[in-house]
Amino acid sequence: MKETLPHLPEELFQVSEWILRDRMQQLSPETAAALREWTSRSPANEQFVAGLLSGRNLQSEMKAYLEAVNETELAKQRVLAACSIPYEQTLLPLNRRRRWLWAAAAAAIILAGIAGYKIISEQVTGSKSTTIPATAANDVPPGTYGARLTLADGTGIDLGSATAGKLASQGNTNVLMQEGRLRYESSGLPDKGAYYNMLSTGNGQEYAITLADKSRVWLNAGSSIRFPAAFIGDVRKVTISGEAFFEIYADPSRPFVVHVTDEQGKQTGRIAVTGTAFNIMAYGDEAAARLTLLSGKVTLEAAGKTTRQLTPGEQALWNGADMQVIPQVNSEQAIAWKNGLFYLHSTSVQEFMRQVARWYNVEVVYAPGVDDTQRISGKVPRNISLAHLIEALQLTDVHCHIAPGAAPPGKAARLIIESAR
Repeated sequence: MKETLPHLPEELFQVSEWILRDRMQQLSPETAAALREWTSRSPANEQFVAGLLSGRNLQSEMKAYLEAVNETELAKQRVLAACSIPYEQTLLPLNRRRRWLWAAAAAAIILAGIAGYKIISEQVTGSKSTTIPATAANDVPPGTYGARLTLADGTGIDLGSATAGKLASQGNTNVLMQEGRLRYESSGLPDKGAYYNMLSTGNGQEYAITLADKSRVWLNAGSSIRFPAAFIGDVRKVTISGEAFFEIYADPSRPFVVHVTDEQGKQTGRIAVTGTAFNIMAYGDEAAARLTLLSGKVTLEAAGKTTRQLTPGEQALWNGADMQVIPQVNSEQAIAWKNGLFYLHSTSVQEFMRQVARWYNVEVVYAPGVDDTQRISGKVPRNISLAHLIEALQLTDVHCHIAPGAAPPGKAARLIIESAR
């Protein structure tokens, strides 16, 4: 018999709200004292609170869930149903909006991976303890912060295990690890030649780097950036594949140019940039590359033929010389990966599963007859395990499971999509 999430006592919704408000720095001293008192009542309470606080970037995860589930009444009812809470219960006896905040916050926590913790409710209802369904034995953890740096002489450095401090020198530029970020810093002496480095993330990895000109770049899974240790000359040039978010340091005297390549290294696009923030998504398994501009100004040249200047809020899609510009897109969706979220808005199951395959490093297989064009919406944190993602997807009528047995070569597992309605 299929297990469902247990009915959660009202008191746990209250505690969920307190913790959310605490992380948002909106908790009064009196309520903070009440939270400490509740936590100290029993080991079960301590475990519950520890579980809520254990997630990375919990504040943004919970806020995202509150936004997502509040978009429609249907979404609200689905989340409440997942927690076995009658829809009518959200109306009484307290203010509807306040009660819904509790319900949504608690649901967010559960779907964000707090499954597995025992919830002791005798103090509230007198019932016996219940347990949220355990994680699958062959579960797959989410992607991690890691990458490989290849220096100009071919030396490779695994950044996932690198310690803080100086990693290498490239000419007169120092390669540093500072606060979990790769940073290139000039010693002040000019370089006679360029030392090209490559930063690469595999599937299941992400990373961030500060270039020598103070520009910052974030790499999504399965991506790379080739760049000089120090920029020499009148133009700053880098080459990327996969997906990257850029914050370009403004220097009008030296424009910044991004070359976009496919998996074979062939250039598919050229982006001329001023002081600007933008996201490039150019995976080889996507139908088109995608450039989303958040601020500043860029000029995109596709396949050396079609050229278009973008303004903030616009998104360009291109395949070869064919280009389409969409005005006023949701920029938050384009950079959700950088902020620790899967952001789905009428996204096809097929497109989302490509994201899942890259982030969890899994092979996705569709059962016969599955309609992978079905569209789903919602926000899901990227730091949950694959088993917990599967639980969350059930709310959208997408059903899948992790295949038992050995994983395919080079993959963490095989994910079987059973149905999508």
